[in-house]
Amino acid sequence: MNALTMFVKSLDAATGFHLNAEQRVLKKLTQLAPLADEQLRLRDQRFVVLDTETTGLRPGKGDRVTSLGAVVVENGMVNESKTFYELVDPGRNIPEEISQLTGITNDMVAGKPNLTEVLNRFLPWAGKSVLAGHVMQFDLAFINRHLLTSCGRKLVHTSLDTKQLAEYAFPDTAHYTLEDICSFLAIPCAPRHHALNDALSAARLLEATLSVLDQQGVNSLIELKRFMRCRRMLAPVVSPMEC
Repeated sequence: MNALTMFVKSLDAATGFHLNAEQRVLKKLTQLAPLADEQLRLRDQRFVVLDTETTGLRPGKGDRVTSLGAVVVENGMVNESKTFYELVDPGRNIPEEISQLTGITNDMVAGKPNLTEVLNRFLPWAGKSVLAGHVMQFDLAFINRHLLTSCGRKLVHTSLDTKQLAEYAFPDTAHYTLEDICSFLAIPCAPRHHALNDALSAARLLEATLSVLDQQGVNSLIELKRFMRCRRMLAPVVSPMEC
């Protein structure tokens, strides 16, 4: 028994997890992912913009991922030749109204890999990239809940929310849904509620946002955090009724 195997076994015993081979791989991948260099220029960062489709809106109530799509943004530009897309077997029924929204049916996901298998391919593909997405907390809630229940881990990647970035970079528009902000900026918006299409639209939004931030002298993740903190301090107080 080698040192890595002994280490994994000791972790399993400590956390109460009894992991199969796929879960062990997933746990190792989450441990290997480093944080991004926050001093690196934003245009030199590699971003992976992702999106998920799900069986519903509540991961804590049994809803699960049905597809995962992603596209790379590097050198400040969307690279449409570098994409990731897989259907996922959620292990539960997809409601008819969700199938009508996403186009993903129970028959389409039957026999497809589960989310552990898909993440085992996605995480090496994403590498140490900064993860981004529109309303990113939604996608991370589903992914991290699966990770926690599967191997006791969460994603540690640096992540950005393109909706939040757009709110700070483009304060003169009233609506920040993906289609609304893309329309405001005259960015092509692919048909919605398809994981790869939404990831591509969010990536185009990120590209536009990075360009504006660069013009405003925001050139690194450290400067971006400072910029967003300043904008929060200057923002008007919002009533809970307006949220």
